[in-house]
Amino acid sequence: MTPSPTTPIVKDHPDGYRVEWPGYQRAFALFSVEGTSVIVTDIFRDANQPKGSAGQMLADAFRVVGICRPSKVRLSNILDTQPTLAQLQQGKPPAETVLGQVLVSLGKALGLMPVAWDSGQARGKPFIEATFG
Repeated sequence: MTPSPTTPIVKDHPDGYRVEWPGYQRAFALFSVEGTSVIVTDIFRDANQPKGSAGQMLADAFRVVGICRPSKVRLSNILDTQPTLAQLQQGKPPAETVLGQVLVSLGKALGLMPVAWDSGQARGKPFIEATFG
C-alpha cells in the first residue's frame, strides 16, 4: 500500500516512535507508549496542513501502531511560545486550551470522550493530559 499524504509513516525512535506525514515536510510527532497511556513529546503540523488537524494526525498515528483506546494521553514538553501555557495561567480549564482541543479532537477521532483532565510539570516541563473513558 502506498501511503497517502494523510497516512503517517511510523519509525522506531529511541524514545518510542517518530511519525511523519508524506507530502508534509515539517509535520512530525514523537510519542511513547506506557501500558495503555501515551506520552506525546512533540507534535508539529506543516503549514500546508489545515489548522486544527493535530488531533486527527495523532489518531491516525496511534492507529498505525495499534493504539485505538488509550486510557490517557499526555502532551508534554509544551513550548513556552504555545498559547496553552498562557491560557492555563489565565485560569482556563485544560479542556478549553489550544492543546486541550487537540486532545478532544483526538478522542473524537478514536471514539473516546475525555472524562478527566490534568496539567502541571513533569521533569521540569509543562504538560496537559486527558483521561479517556
